[in-house]
Amino acid sequence: MKRILMVLVVCCCGFAAAAEDYPVNIYHDNWYVGNVELNAGIALNSNILNAGVFTTHGYAFGCGLFTGFGVGCILSYNAPAYVSVPAYVDFRYSAVDDKVSPFVDLKVGAVRHYGCGGGLYLSPSFGLDIGKWSVFVKYQHIGGEAFEKDAADYMSFGTS
Repeated sequence: MKRILMVLVVCCCGFAAAAEDYPVNIYHDNWYVGNVELNAGIALNSNILNAGVFTTHGYAFGCGLFTGFGVGCILSYNAPAYVSVPAYVDFRYSAVDDKVSPFVDLKVGAVRHYGCGGGLYLSPSFGLDIGKWSVFVKYQHIGGEAFEKDAADYMSFGTS
């Protein structure tokens, strides 16, 4: 746990330094916003690990609100490992028009597991926007037949 916390602190420092070159929060301008997200997590009800990459594209409305559509790829490491592909609608609110701003985010959609059905994808998160970068903690509900209990719940952290 200390290692994870140390990695997040180091990432925040690096992002804060990079954010000084960007004048405002990108979610407080009216324009297209594209986003690539990397995350890693562990299941709450077992020792399954996962890692994912997501891309979301949409429109920022200028008041901190953003909505868009996205798709991702999640690799879960259990016996055997498998790949899940969620497609979702993303809603995000960035609270402050400044270089550093807290945000909340919600992704809702469907997930397809390679070779074994699909289910619901739900992922609320919170974090900090630091210039063009974000760091966050998220909960992921990944439903479907790939899991013994028809669903898996993960706590993840990541950056975008």
